[in-house]
Amino acid sequence: MKEKKLKTANEIELVDSSSAESADKIQSPRDANFESQPFDNTLESNQAGDETSLAQESPKEMASFIKANRTAPQEDNLVGKIIGGHYEILAFIGQGGMSRVYKAKHLLLKRYVAIKLLAFDRQFDSRSLARFQKEAEAAIELQHLNICSTREFGVNEEGSPFLVMDYLEGTSLADILSNETHLPQQRALDIMEGICAGLEHAHAAGVIHRDIKPANIILAKDKSGSEAVKIVDFGIAKLIREDESGPDLTQTGEVFGTPKYMSPEQCLGKKVDQRADIYALGCIFYEMLSGFPPFCNDSSIQILFAHVNDEPASLKPSCGKQVQAVLDRCLKKDASQRYLNVS
Repeated sequence: MKEKKLKTANEIELVDSSSAESADKIQSPRDANFESQPFDNTLESNQAGDETSLAQESPKEMASFIKANRTAPQEDNLVGKIIGGHYEILAFIGQGGMSRVYKAKHLLLKRYVAIKLLAFDRQFDSRSLARFQKEAEAAIELQHLNICSTREFGVNEEGSPFLVMDYLEGTSLADILSNETHLPQQRALDIMEGICAGLEHAHAAGVIHRDIKPANIILAKDKSGSEAVKIVDFGIAKLIREDESGPDLTQTGEVFGTPKYMSPEQCLGKKVDQRADIYALGCIFYEMLSGFPPFCNDSSIQILFAHVNDEPASLKPSCGKQVQAVLDRCLKKDASQRYLNVS
Protein backbone atom coordinates (compact mmCIF):
# COMPACT_ATOMS: atom_id res chain seq x y z
CA MET A 1 0.00 0.00 0.00
CA LYS A 2 1.37 3.36 -0.98
CA GLU A 3 2.17 5.52 2.04
CA LYS A 4 0.40 8.86 2.27
CA LYS A 5 2.79 11.77 2.14
CA LEU A 6 2.28 15.15 3.71
CA LYS A 7 3.46 18.22 1.89
CA THR A 8 6.74 19.63 3.16
CA ALA A 9 6.92 22.83 5.16
CA ASN A 10 7.89 24.69 1.99
CA GLU A 11 4.84 23.42 0.11
CA ILE A 12 2.09 24.40 2.52
CA GLU A 13 1.10 27.54 4.33
CA LEU A 14 0.15 26.61 7.87
CA VAL A 15 -2.29 29.05 9.38
CA ASP A 16 -2.32 27.94 13.02
CA SER A 17 -5.03 29.81 14.87
CA SER A 18 -2.47 31.36 17.18
CA SER A 19 0.93 31.43 15.46
CA ALA A 20 3.38 29.27 13.55
CA GLU A 21 5.45 28.80 16.68
CA SER A 22 2.74 27.30 18.87
CA ALA A 23 1.16 23.89 18.37
CA ASP A 24 -1.74 24.30 20.76
CA LYS A 25 -2.48 27.90 21.77
CA ILE A 26 -5.30 29.79 20.07
CA GLN A 27 -7.57 32.75 20.19
CA SER A 28 -10.15 31.93 22.82
CA PRO A 29 -11.80 33.66 25.75
CA ARG A 30 -9.89 31.29 28.05
CA ASP A 31 -9.18 33.84 30.74
CA ALA A 32 -12.68 35.24 30.83
CA ASN A 33 -15.28 34.16 33.35
CA PHE A 34 -18.45 34.11 31.32
CA GLU A 35 -22.05 33.10 31.72
CA SER A 36 -24.57 33.08 28.93
CA GLN A 37 -27.03 35.92 29.37
CA PRO A 38 -30.37 36.69 27.66
CA PHE A 39 -29.87 38.95 24.65
CA ASP A 40 -32.46 40.97 22.77
CA ASN A 41 -32.18 39.92 19.14
CA THR A 42 -33.92 43.12 18.05
CA LEU A 43 -31.04 45.51 17.40
CA GLU A 44 -31.49 49.25 17.54
CA SER A 45 -31.36 51.35 14.40
CA ASN A 46 -27.80 52.45 13.70
CA GLN A 47 -27.03 56.08 14.23
CA ALA A 48 -26.11 57.79 10.99
CA GLY A 49 -22.42 57.36 10.29
CA ASP A 50 -21.87 55.14 13.32
CA GLU A 51 -21.43 51.83 11.53
CA THR A 52 -21.89 50.12 8.18
CA SER A 53 -23.62 46.78 7.72
CA LEU A 54 -21.45 44.14 6.09
CA ALA A 55 -24.55 42.29 4.96
CA GLN A 56 -25.37 45.04 2.47
CA GLU A 57 -21.95 45.26 0.88
CA SER A 58 -19.92 43.02 -1.41
CA PRO A 59 -16.42 42.00 -0.22
CA LYS A 60 -14.83 44.41 -2.73
CA GLU A 61 -17.06 47.27 -1.60
CA MET A 62 -16.24 46.44 2.03
CA ALA A 63 -12.51 46.45 1.25
CA SER A 64 -12.83 49.88 -0.39
CA PHE A 65 -14.76 51.20 2.60
CA ILE A 66 -12.17 49.89 5.05
CA LYS A 67 -9.26 51.26 3.04
CA ALA A 68 -10.88 54.70 3.01
CA ASN A 69 -11.74 54.71 6.71
CA ARG A 70 -8.95 52.66 8.24
CA THR A 71 -6.85 54.36 10.89
CA ALA A 72 -3.38 53.49 12.14
CA PRO A 73 -2.94 50.23 14.13
CA GLN A 74 -4.30 50.69 17.65
CA GLU A 75 -2.55 47.93 19.58
CA ASP A 76 -4.75 47.45 22.68
CA ASN A 77 -5.81 51.06 23.26
CA LEU A 78 -9.42 50.22 22.36
CA VAL A 79 -10.26 49.72 26.03
CA GLY A 80 -12.61 52.49 27.10
CA LYS A 81 -13.68 53.37 23.56
CA ILE A 82 -17.09 53.01 21.91
CA ILE A 83 -17.42 51.00 18.71
CA GLY A 84 -20.47 50.36 16.59
CA GLY A 85 -22.23 53.29 18.23
CA HIS A 86 -23.20 51.47 21.43
CA TYR A 87 -20.51 48.97 22.50
CA GLU A 88 -18.05 50.12 25.17
CA ILE A 89 -14.82 48.09 25.17
CA LEU A 90 -14.03 47.01 28.73
CA ALA A 91 -11.10 44.60 28.48
CA PHE A 92 -8.89 42.66 26.09
CA ILE A 93 -9.56 38.89 26.21
CA GLY A 94 -7.33 37.25 23.64
CA GLN A 95 -5.97 37.16 20.12
CA GLY A 96 -5.95 34.62 17.29
CA GLY A 97 -4.50 34.44 13.83
CA MET A 98 -7.13 36.72 12.31
CA SER A 99 -8.80 38.65 15.12
CA ARG A 100 -8.79 40.07 18.62
CA VAL A 101 -11.49 39.45 21.22
CA TYR A 102 -12.65 42.00 23.78
CA LYS A 103 -15.14 42.12 26.61
CA ALA A 104 -17.65 44.91 25.94
CA LYS A 105 -20.90 46.33 27.25
CA HIS A 106 -23.97 47.17 25.17
CA LEU A 107 -24.71 50.65 26.48
CA LEU A 108 -28.40 50.59 25.52
CA LEU A 109 -29.30 47.04 26.60
CA LYS A 110 -26.86 47.01 29.55
CA ARG A 111 -25.59 43.56 28.53
CA TYR A 112 -22.05 42.24 28.50
CA VAL A 113 -20.91 40.86 25.15
CA ALA A 114 -17.72 39.65 23.49
CA ILE A 115 -16.49 41.64 20.48
CA LYS A 116 -14.39 39.83 17.88
CA LEU A 117 -12.49 42.47 15.88
CA LEU A 118 -10.61 41.68 12.69
CA ALA A 119 -6.93 42.16 13.54
CA PHE A 120 -5.26 45.34 12.34
CA ASP A 121 -2.08 43.56 11.28
CA ARG A 122 -3.86 41.68 8.48
CA GLN A 123 -4.56 42.89 4.97
CA PHE A 124 -8.23 43.70 4.43
CA ASP A 125 -8.50 42.20 0.96
CA SER A 126 -11.79 41.04 -0.52
CA ARG A 127 -11.02 37.37 0.14
CA SER A 128 -10.42 37.77 3.89
CA LEU A 129 -13.52 39.94 4.15
CA ALA A 130 -15.56 37.40 2.22
CA ARG A 131 -14.45 34.75 4.72
CA PHE A 132 -15.34 37.03 7.62
CA GLN A 133 -18.76 37.79 6.15
CA LYS A 134 -19.47 34.09 5.50
CA GLU A 135 -18.46 33.34 9.08
CA ALA A 136 -20.86 35.97 10.39
CA GLU A 137 -23.79 34.89 8.25
CA ALA A 138 -23.31 31.24 9.20
CA ALA A 139 -22.64 31.87 12.89
CA ILE A 140 -25.68 34.10 13.43
CA GLU A 141 -27.91 31.25 12.24
CA LEU A 142 -26.54 28.90 14.92
CA GLN A 143 -28.79 29.24 17.96
CA HIS A 144 -28.33 26.28 20.30
CA LEU A 145 -27.89 25.61 24.01
CA ASN A 146 -24.39 24.22 23.41
CA ILE A 147 -23.14 26.96 21.07
CA CYS A 148 -21.98 30.44 22.06
CA SER A 149 -24.27 32.63 19.95
CA THR A 150 -23.20 35.35 17.52
CA ARG A 151 -25.62 38.29 17.57
CA GLU A 152 -24.47 41.01 15.17
CA PHE A 153 -21.76 42.00 12.74
CA GLY A 154 -20.67 45.25 11.16
CA VAL A 155 -17.79 47.66 10.56
CA ASN A 156 -16.65 49.98 13.34
CA GLU A 157 -15.84 53.68 13.07
CA GLU A 158 -12.16 52.96 12.30
CA GLY A 159 -13.05 50.61 9.46
CA SER A 160 -12.55 47.20 11.07
CA PRO A 161 -15.15 44.43 10.71
CA PHE A 162 -16.41 43.00 14.01
CA LEU A 163 -18.66 40.27 15.42
CA VAL A 164 -20.77 40.55 18.57
CA MET A 165 -21.06 37.31 20.57
CA ASP A 166 -22.52 36.18 23.88
CA TYR A 167 -20.22 36.75 26.83
CA LEU A 168 -19.80 33.56 28.81
CA GLU A 169 -18.62 32.93 32.34
CA GLY A 170 -16.83 29.64 32.72
CA THR A 171 -13.61 27.73 32.26
CA SER A 172 -12.21 26.29 29.06
CA LEU A 173 -11.71 22.55 28.80
CA ALA A 174 -8.06 23.32 28.04
CA ASP A 175 -7.63 25.00 31.42
CA ILE A 176 -9.44 22.16 33.17
CA LEU A 177 -7.18 19.57 31.54
CA SER A 178 -4.08 21.57 32.44
CA ASN A 179 -5.12 21.43 36.10
CA GLU A 180 -6.68 17.97 36.32
CA THR A 181 -4.52 16.17 33.72
CA HIS A 182 -7.32 13.78 32.74
CA LEU A 183 -10.99 13.40 33.58
CA PRO A 184 -13.06 10.54 34.98
CA GLN A 185 -14.68 8.63 32.14
CA GLN A 186 -18.25 9.59 33.09
CA ARG A 187 -17.44 13.32 33.16
CA ALA A 188 -15.66 13.01 29.81
CA LEU A 189 -18.77 11.32 28.38
CA ASP A 190 -21.02 14.08 29.76
CA ILE A 191 -18.85 16.76 28.12
CA MET A 192 -18.81 14.80 24.86
CA GLU A 193 -22.61 14.68 24.91
CA GLY A 194 -22.78 18.49 25.03
CA ILE A 195 -20.20 18.96 22.28
CA CYS A 196 -21.96 16.43 20.06
CA ALA A 197 -25.32 18.18 20.54
CA GLY A 198 -23.85 21.53 19.50
CA LEU A 199 -22.01 20.06 16.52
CA GLU A 200 -25.09 18.14 15.39
CA HIS A 201 -26.98 21.44 15.22
CA ALA A 202 -24.16 23.19 13.33
CA HIS A 203 -23.67 20.35 10.86
CA ALA A 204 -27.40 20.20 10.17
CA ALA A 205 -27.17 23.90 9.24
CA GLY A 206 -24.29 23.14 6.88
CA VAL A 207 -21.57 24.62 9.09
CA ILE A 208 -18.27 22.94 9.95
CA HIS A 209 -16.29 24.35 12.87
CA ARG A 210 -12.87 23.12 11.66
CA ASP A 211 -11.10 24.10 14.90
CA ILE A 212 -12.70 21.93 17.58
CA LYS A 213 -10.26 21.67 20.51
CA PRO A 214 -10.25 22.01 24.32
CA ALA A 215 -9.60 25.77 24.20
CA ASN A 216 -12.81 26.22 22.21
CA ILE A 217 -14.97 24.28 24.66
CA ILE A 218 -16.20 26.38 27.59
CA LEU A 219 -17.78 24.78 30.66
CA ALA A 220 -20.17 27.36 32.06
CA LYS A 221 -22.92 27.29 34.68
CA ASP A 222 -26.56 27.54 33.68
CA LYS A 223 -29.24 29.23 35.80
CA SER A 224 -29.76 26.05 37.83
CA GLY A 225 -26.05 25.85 38.61
CA SER A 226 -25.51 22.80 36.41
CA GLU A 227 -22.51 22.58 34.12
CA ALA A 228 -23.26 23.62 30.53
CA VAL A 229 -20.99 22.86 27.59
CA LYS A 230 -20.53 25.71 25.10
CA ILE A 231 -18.68 25.55 21.77
CA VAL A 232 -17.06 28.90 20.99
CA ASP A 233 -15.26 30.50 18.07
CA PHE A 234 -16.67 29.39 14.77
CA GLY A 235 -13.90 31.73 13.58
CA ILE A 236 -12.86 29.74 10.56
CA ALA A 237 -16.12 27.92 10.00
CA LYS A 238 -16.88 27.00 6.42
CA LEU A 239 -20.37 27.20 5.01
CA ILE A 240 -21.07 24.06 2.96
CA ARG A 241 -22.55 25.07 -0.38
CA GLU A 242 -24.56 22.77 -2.59
CA ASP A 243 -22.69 24.28 -5.52
CA GLU A 244 -19.03 25.20 -5.73
CA SER A 245 -19.61 28.65 -7.18
CA GLY A 246 -18.57 31.79 -5.38
CA PRO A 247 -15.27 32.91 -3.88
CA ASP A 248 -12.75 30.27 -2.88
CA LEU A 249 -12.49 30.99 0.84
CA THR A 250 -10.13 28.09 1.55
CA GLN A 251 -7.48 28.09 -1.13
CA THR A 252 -5.68 24.82 -1.79
CA GLY A 253 -2.39 24.82 0.08
CA GLU A 254 -3.70 26.97 2.93
CA VAL A 255 -4.29 24.89 6.04
CA PHE A 256 -6.57 26.10 8.83
CA GLY A 257 -6.82 24.71 12.34
CA THR A 258 -4.74 23.69 15.33
CA PRO A 259 -2.26 20.87 14.55
CA LYS A 260 -2.96 18.66 17.58
CA TYR A 261 -6.63 18.33 16.60
CA MET A 262 -6.54 18.45 12.79
CA SER A 263 -7.84 15.62 10.63
CA PRO A 264 -5.52 14.01 8.06
CA GLU A 265 -7.42 15.60 5.19
CA GLN A 266 -7.11 18.99 6.87
CA CYS A 267 -3.38 18.47 7.32
CA LEU A 268 -3.10 17.75 3.60
CA GLY A 269 -5.02 20.88 2.64
CA LYS A 270 -7.90 18.91 1.16
CA LYS A 271 -11.58 19.81 1.25
CA VAL A 272 -13.24 18.87 4.52
CA ASP A 273 -16.74 18.07 5.71
CA GLN A 274 -18.31 17.34 9.11
CA ARG A 275 -16.08 14.28 9.51
CA ALA A 276 -13.12 16.59 10.14
CA ASP A 277 -14.94 17.85 13.24
CA ILE A 278 -15.61 14.22 14.23
CA TYR A 279 -11.89 13.47 14.02
CA ALA A 280 -11.15 16.48 16.23
CA LEU A 281 -13.85 15.29 18.61
CA GLY A 282 -12.02 11.96 18.85
CA CYS A 283 -8.79 13.81 19.66
CA ILE A 284 -10.51 15.70 22.48
CA PHE A 285 -12.13 12.54 23.88
CA TYR A 286 -8.73 10.81 23.76
CA GLU A 287 -7.13 13.72 25.65
CA MET A 288 -9.85 13.88 28.30
CA LEU A 289 -9.36 10.18 29.06
CA SER A 290 -5.57 10.00 28.85
CA GLY A 291 -4.35 13.49 29.69
CA PHE A 292 -2.61 13.98 26.35
CA PRO A 293 -3.70 14.30 22.70
CA PRO A 294 -3.18 11.41 20.28
CA PHE A 295 -0.01 12.97 18.87
CA CYS A 296 2.42 15.26 20.69
CA ASN A 297 5.54 16.96 19.36
CA ASP A 298 7.28 20.30 19.70
CA SER A 299 7.02 20.74 15.94
CA SER A 300 3.65 21.51 14.37
CA ILE A 301 4.82 19.96 11.09
CA GLN A 302 5.73 16.69 12.84
CA ILE A 303 2.28 16.58 14.42
CA LEU A 304 0.71 17.02 10.97
CA PHE A 305 2.82 14.14 9.64
CA ALA A 306 1.70 11.98 12.56
CA HIS A 307 -1.98 12.63 11.91
CA VAL A 308 -1.51 11.48 8.32
CA ASN A 309 0.81 8.52 8.84
CA ASP A 310 0.81 7.26 12.45
CA GLU A 311 -1.67 5.44 14.68
CA PRO A 312 -2.34 6.70 18.22
CA ALA A 313 -1.54 4.46 21.16
CA SER A 314 -4.45 2.37 22.43
CA LEU A 315 -5.97 3.39 25.77
CA LYS A 316 -7.12 -0.14 26.60
CA PRO A 317 -7.65 -1.58 29.13
CA SER A 318 -8.20 1.60 31.15
CA CYS A 319 -11.00 2.96 28.95
CA GLY A 320 -12.77 -0.30 28.08
CA LYS A 321 -13.47 -1.94 24.73
CA GLN A 322 -16.54 0.08 23.78
CA VAL A 323 -14.92 3.45 24.42
CA GLN A 324 -11.76 2.36 22.59
CA ALA A 325 -13.92 1.31 19.62
CA VAL A 326 -15.47 4.80 19.51
CA LEU A 327 -12.02 6.42 19.64
CA ASP A 328 -10.70 4.15 16.90
CA ARG A 329 -13.54 5.00 14.55
CA CYS A 330 -13.41 8.74 15.20
CA LEU A 331 -9.66 8.72 14.51
CA LYS A 332 -9.70 6.75 11.27
CA LYS A 333 -7.28 8.21 8.69
CA ASP A 334 -9.82 7.66 5.93
CA ALA A 335 -12.78 9.98 6.51
CA SER A 336 -15.13 7.48 4.85
CA GLN A 337 -14.44 5.04 7.70
CA ARG A 338 -15.39 7.51 10.46
CA TYR A 339 -18.87 8.13 11.78
CA LEU A 340 -20.88 10.05 9.19
CA ASN A 341 -22.41 12.33 11.83
CA VAL A 342 -22.36 12.95 15.57
CA SER A 343 -25.96 11.97 16.31
